[in-house]
Amino acid sequence: MDWSKSKSILILMLLALNIFLLVSIIFYKGILTVSSDTIENTVSILESRNIRLKCDIPRQSGKIPAIKYDNSHFNIDEIIQKLVGDSALKTDMLIQGNDIIKGEKKITLKEGNVLVYENMNPSASVDVYNMDEVEKYTKKFLSDIGIKISGYKLDRQSRNEAGDVSLHYIEKFGKHFVYDSYIDVVIGEKGVKSLNYSKKNFKKLSSDAVNVMPAHQVLLKNLNKEEDVVIVAMDIGYKSFAKDGETVETQEWPKWRIVFEDGTESYFSAVNGDKFDE
Repeated sequence: MDWSKSKSILILMLLALNIFLLVSIIFYKGILTVSSDTIENTVSILESRNIRLKCDIPRQSGKIPAIKYDNSHFNIDEIIQKLVGDSALKTDMLIQGNDIIKGEKKITLKEGNVLVYENMNPSASVDVYNMDEVEKYTKKFLSDIGIKISGYKLDRQSRNEAGDVSLHYIEKFGKHFVYDSYIDVVIGEKGVKSLNYSKKNFKKLSSDAVNVMPAHQVLLKNLNKEEDVVIVAMDIGYKSFAKDGETVETQEWPKWRIVFEDGTESYFSAVNGDKFDE
């Protein structure tokens, strides 16, 4: 092969590599990071305001799309049938405002399409002080009633004075949380005592995207001098604040979530940093 031909091939390969790198940069523009100095300065300012952090401040910036999903009632026939062992039960019974009561088991549908199940006398056996066993039991229970737990991530866990364990799972769509699509389970020594299940019907990610206000800017904008405020987690995802009956399909832009040590949460627009009132 002569040199001129080799040179042409080399130029084409370099050109292709540059194009690939450019496309990669554009594709991953949603995960640009904020500098370490900026984060350190933010932590210092927050500490001067009596705001303490027990977590890292997310460094993500760039663009994130909106998500489209609807708030319509979803079919949970299989779930309610398996929860109480009655194949004749239908979702419409709950939608019409009727509670389902079978022995010591009760199912209701609350505002926001949240399925609520209570069992006053479960009959399993769980070592609630063995968290591996608790999680394994919970995942099997959910799978057995038709809930695909693989799409969820355990967000937090807690234990009350009686020893009951509460697990909170949040569904993920792609790589982001959808905070109002969740599972709350309370496990006692005899099994599941209660279950709250909120499911959103995901449509797609929008073709439009917005520049995300970085987490440190949201913190500085909203958290002023208070008495011993402790932040234990901060992440980004989606959540709808539409009221029941207002709309069926919604397009939600990303929101920052801040979790405080007392268990409370606050949500902020990832577009302009404004706080949402629950």
